[in-house]
Amino acid sequence: MKRADDIKQKLAFSLLKHNNLHSEIDYSQKNDADIAFIGQKVGDILSGCRECFDYCAKDMAETFVLQSANQNMVSRYFSGKAKAYFPFFPTQLLNGTLFYELTATAPELYAHLFNLAHEIEEKKIIPGTVIGYDVCKTLNEIVNDKKHDQITVARIRDNAATRISFSGGTEITISPMFPFTDRPDFSADIDAEQMIGSDGVQIKYVREYRLYHNNWEVERFCLHSIQATKFILSDIYQNFFRLSRDYFDPWETIKPEDVKSGEALLRSISPINNRPLRVVLLLDDVESANIKITFEGYIEATDATYISLARLFMFIFEKYFQYFVKLELEKYIMENWKKFDSKNHTPRYFEMVKSFHRRKIIVINEFKRIEFNKILFGIGSKFCCNENILLQQEMDIQSMQSAIAIINSSTENFALYTDASGQVIKCCIL
Repeated sequence: MKRADDIKQKLAFSLLKHNNLHSEIDYSQKNDADIAFIGQKVGDILSGCRECFDYCAKDMAETFVLQSANQNMVSRYFSGKAKAYFPFFPTQLLNGTLFYELTATAPELYAHLFNLAHEIEEKKIIPGTVIGYDVCKTLNEIVNDKKHDQITVARIRDNAATRISFSGGTEITISPMFPFTDRPDFSADIDAEQMIGSDGVQIKYVREYRLYHNNWEVERFCLHSIQATKFILSDIYQNFFRLSRDYFDPWETIKPEDVKSGEALLRSISPINNRPLRVVLLLDDVESANIKITFEGYIEATDATYISLARLFMFIFEKYFQYFVKLELEKYIMENWKKFDSKNHTPRYFEMVKSFHRRKIIVINEFKRIEFNKILFGIGSKFCCNENILLQQEMDIQSMQSAIAIINSSTENFALYTDASGQVIKCCIL
């Protein structure tokens, strides 16, 4: 297993090179410019992935095959006559081959490699992905035959994809719609679709760089090669070398240390529970309502009007604000992880404000009128919190949509109907 760290570093380095290639292709499409030495750059990425399989083959040979009682095969390996090449094909596992010795020394590993070779041959899909096991076979062929050199003369298609530029400066590239059966056929020869823009949006066709060997766009094939290598080798090293499943994850390897520290802190203080402790409705910064709520969800009010408002905005918080609160809190913790003590689980309090250009009006039971153009949520956060929280009141679909429209639409007038205890019966747009 002495080469596991080499695999980890090689995969991470290949991913960094892929990210650089992505940036160069993005610049090329944006500025209609050629990419220098693209064949060599793609070749480096694919060769790096192929070397990872070579490292694994040597680890398997030296850890398991050398235990074989077949001293002739052991001698051939030490003399260099029997090479440790990763068994991509079933023929590499037949009697008389180096890895056939695993039938005696590591039969479960042999069965795993035998099944893998057939999954590659049958072009099966890696579970949980759209990536075929056969990507590694194509990768092996391209590197062994040095066909990556041909990328330097790969044809450039001026209408291979569509690039959209938005008025705010954001740009995206959209690939055409590929045929799909059990997985997308990325080798299909398809022109980009016509698209219709709107004011301030620019749309143009852009070029693509493709491998002659399989007609795949080079960046996509490089990424699939990195991912296939990670999945296949992670299976082997987790099951037969007892490494953690994510040991080879290149995205984790290249992640900055401060990000890893922030993520570690988040894991140590999770689950984090965020609840509204205070709901304040303001009209031109003057309070229209100010309602307190316990962390457990009990409303500290006796007036049915304020109880119903509390229930309404607790629902709005749960269905709309909760997601943004979670994102903002996690962002704050990630950026300020040095200030946090992972063992200090003291609850925290912060506020989130939503303002409106025009005033909102809620009429309760056709009698009480509440006007506001600003909402302040006072939010309590508890770390490592597994406490049971009161379930929010359920609403019918129309009431749910109307409640959310208070927050995310320009609609101004709403009606709220309640019973005598402040239980919400209906919310609707007027």
